[in-house]
This record gives sequence, C-alpha cells and structure tokens, in this order.
Amino acid sequence: MEVFQELSRCFGRYTHKGMDQVGSSSIMRGRESMMREAQAQEKIVSEEDTQQKLQNRAILELQKLGFTGTEVVNAALVFVKMPDQMRMLLALPDSLRREYILKMLADEAKRS
Repeated sequence: MEVFQELSRCFGRYTHKGMDQVGSSSIMRGRESMMREAQAQEKIVSEEDTQQKLQNRAILELQKLGFTGTEVVNAALVFVKMPDQMRMLLALPDSLRREYILKMLADEAKRS
C-alpha cells in the first residue's frame, strides 16, 4: 500500500483505487498475453507432432513398397521440401503409390 501512496504522490492523478485498477488491468493483460503465447506454442507443437506422424507413415510406406535405403532418403528429402508430395502419397491407393514415388524421384533427379 505504501507503494501505491508513493506513486499517488508522484503522479498525482492516480487514487489508491485507481492504482489498484491500473495494476489489476496490467496483470490481466500480462496474463492474457501469456495465455495467448502458450496456446500458440501448443498449436505449433501439435502441428509438428502431426507432421512427424505423417513423415513416419510415409517412410514406413516406402520401406513396405520395397524402396532401397537411398531411395527412401531421397524421397524423404523431397518430402521435407514439398510436404504435399508426402500427403499425396498417403492419399493414393496402394496400387499407385510405388509408381507415384518413382515419378517423384525421377522428377527430382531432373531438377538436380
């Protein structure tokens, strides 16, 4: 309370009640800001977790399709650059997945 009184004397325009309201308001704004930041961080972690799960599924699928280690690594490099390629792989019917990856790797080799 002494701090509020000292500030009231220094700044004159604040009353004890006013300082309490100003202080409470500042604390609430700080709390709300921290909550927004925490929610943003949770969203980022959730999106990264989802992306990691997709990557794991895609890599397992490539191994299941019989691709060599080098082909799996090259496909993974494409997936990092173009995540939509990975999503498309997982969306395709099983019968088209191998052909899709072969085309993707051939297109990537042409670009390099």
